[in-house]
Amino acid sequence: MPTHQLRQARSAGFTLTELIVMMLVIAIISAIALPRMGNAPILLSTQAEQLAGDIRYVQTLAMTQGQRYIINQPATRSNSTGSEYLTA
Repeated sequence: MPTHQLRQARSAGFTLTELIVMMLVIAIISAIALPRMGNAPILLSTQAEQLAGDIRYVQTLAMTQGQRYIINQPATRSNSTGSEYLTA
């Protein structure tokens, strides 16, 4: 077998070293990303409970004050203090 054909046969796949390096990279990325996604259902249920409480509060406020109110929810709660209640 000439050397040219031998080189083509070797370059058809990945070496064991390349596969191990890729597995390590994937493992490191997974170790960083998965813990951040683990509490997403908890955050979602907490936000749903907060919204339900806000709706109950505004409903009571509207009934006692005799006015219409609008709940202004921020897109994210990380930098905000919570909901705003505006009269309509």
